[in-house]
Amino acid sequence: MTPLVTVCCSTYNHSKFIRQALNGFVMQQTTFPFEIIISDDASSDGTTDILNEYANEYANIHLILNKENQWKEGMTNGTFFGFEPFVYNILPRARGKYLAFCEGDDYWTDPLKLQKQVDYLDDHPADVMCWHSYRVQRGDTIHGGFTDGMGKSYTQKELITVPNGIASSTKMFRNFYTNDTKAAYEAFRGDYLFTSYMGLFGGCGFIKGIEPSVYRLHDKGVWMGLDRQVKKIRYQEMLDNLYELHTKYGTPTSAAIRDALRYNKDTFAIILPTCRRKDGYTPRLLKMTLDSIFAQTYTNFKIYLIGDKYDDDKKILDLISQYPPKAIYYKNLTVAKERSKYSDGSRELWCSGGVNASNYALAKATNDRLQYACFIDHDDTWLPNHLQILHEAIEQTNARWLCTKTNVNFLYFYPNIETEEEMVELLPIPEGVIKSSTCFDIQVIPIRLRDVLAETGKLYPADADFWSRMREFMTTYNLKGYYLNTLTCKYISGGTKRPPQAIVSWNKPDKIKSVPLPRKRMTWRDKIAACQVRSTILQTGV
Repeated sequence: MTPLVTVCCSTYNHSKFIRQALNGFVMQQTTFPFEIIISDDASSDGTTDILNEYANEYANIHLILNKENQWKEGMTNGTFFGFEPFVYNILPRARGKYLAFCEGDDYWTDPLKLQKQVDYLDDHPADVMCWHSYRVQRGDTIHGGFTDGMGKSYTQKELITVPNGIASSTKMFRNFYTNDTKAAYEAFRGDYLFTSYMGLFGGCGFIKGIEPSVYRLHDKGVWMGLDRQVKKIRYQEMLDNLYELHTKYGTPTSAAIRDALRYNKDTFAIILPTCRRKDGYTPRLLKMTLDSIFAQTYTNFKIYLIGDKYDDDKKILDLISQYPPKAIYYKNLTVAKERSKYSDGSRELWCSGGVNASNYALAKATNDRLQYACFIDHDDTWLPNHLQILHEAIEQTNARWLCTKTNVNFLYFYPNIETEEEMVELLPIPEGVIKSSTCFDIQVIPIRLRDVLAETGKLYPADADFWSRMREFMTTYNLKGYYLNTLTCKYISGGTKRPPQAIVSWNKPDKIKSVPLPRKRMTWRDKIAACQVRSTILQTGV
C-alpha cells in the first residue's frame, strides 16, 4: 500500500536521543499508511544498532546507512547546509504525498501529529506546508519555545523570506520532488533554503492543538558546535546563495524579495574621516577627494563623511551642498578622541589619528546593511576606475578584502608586489598598503581600528595593527583576500606628517622597529604609469 506520508529523519551519533525520536514516529495514530525513512551518516556511537533494532520490529522503517561519513565535514567547512541527507538520500525514495521532517536529536510528543497535519493540508490546498508549536530542550530542562498563542500562518511572500522560529520537527510539506524538480531541490539543500523554495508553491498554515514537538539544543549538534563567527559567515553566504537560487529557479518576484533581505554588496560604503588642518587646506583637498569619488564609472556608493570634531564646519557644509545630498552622510563628531589626548605632530597622533571617526563611519555603514567598505583619506584621490575594478573582483571571487595599486608621490607603488597577473591572492599586510586603496567586507569581518597605545600600551600605527589583526582573523576563518594589479589610487604624502621612526616592521608587530619604506627603483613601465596618473589629474582635475 502506498504511504500517504513519508517521515524523513537524518541522524548522526545520536545514540543518546534517537530512541525518543523513533518512539515519536512509531506511536503515531493515523487512518492512513505512512513510511519512515532514516538516513544515518555512519554513526560510530551505537546509533546504527538502535536503528536496526527498531527496523527489525517495525516494517515501515527503512534505513539508509552510510558506510562513510558524508555530511558532517561539509557542515563544518561550509560546503553543506545540513539538509543534504534529506535531499540526496531520503527524498528520491520518499513515496508519500506529504513529507514530515524530524532530525534524530529532536522528537514528537503528540500521537495525532501526522493525522492533524494531513487533515489541515487536505483542507487547505493553497498552503504548501504547515507547522505547530514546539519546545526547546537543553539537557533535561525545557527552555520555552513557540506556544499556540505565539504561532501564526504565513503568506507565500512571507514564506519566501523564511520567517524565524519554525522548527524543522514541526513541519509538514507537500511532496513536489520529481525528475523535473530534482535539480532545484538539490540546489536549495538546506532547511532554511528549502523552506524558501517551498514559498514558490504556496503559503504556510499554523495548526493549534498539536502537542509541542521538542527541538533539542546540545553541544554535539553540528550547527551548535560551530564558532559564532563561522555561523555569521555561513549566514552571509546563505543570503547571497538564496538570492542567486531564486534568480535561477524562482520568479522575478521571489528574486526581488530575497535581494531585499541580503546585505547590499552592490553599494560601496566609502569611509571618509576628515579633520580641520592647521594650514586650512582641508576644504580644498576634500573637494579633490570628493570630485574623484563622483568621477567614478561605478556609481553605486554612499559616502560616510565624518568630521573629527571639525571646528566651524560651515565650509564643509557648503562643499557638501555641491554634491547629490543622498550620496553623502555627514556627521561632525562632538569629541575628537585622539586629538584631545595627543598633541599635533606627535608620534602618538600619527599612529592613532582618525580612529574614532573611521569606526563611527564603519558602524553606521554596517547598520545600514552595506557589505563592503572602501577607505579614502581627505587628501587622497582615486582614478575613475577604482570602484569598478573592486566591484568586478567582488563579483568574480569570494573576496573579503581587496587592495589595488597606489602611486605614491609619483615615485613608487604600493603594495610592492612583483606580478604580471591582474589579480593575485593576498591577505592584508601591516606594512606597504595604502589604506585608500583597500576594501573589505564589514559584515563578515568584525575587525575595527583601535588606538593601539591606549589599549595595549604599545606605540604602533593603527593601520598596521588593523591589517595585522585582520590578516590573523582571515587566516583563522579561511577567508580570501586579493591584490588587484591595477593602478587606481593616488597618494600624496602630507597632512599629519610621519614622525621619525614611526613605521614598524609588519612581521614583528609586538615591537617598535624603524624600517625604511620599500621604495623600489622605478622601471620604465613604472615611469609610464606615473605619467599616466599625472595626465589623468590634469585632464579631469582628479
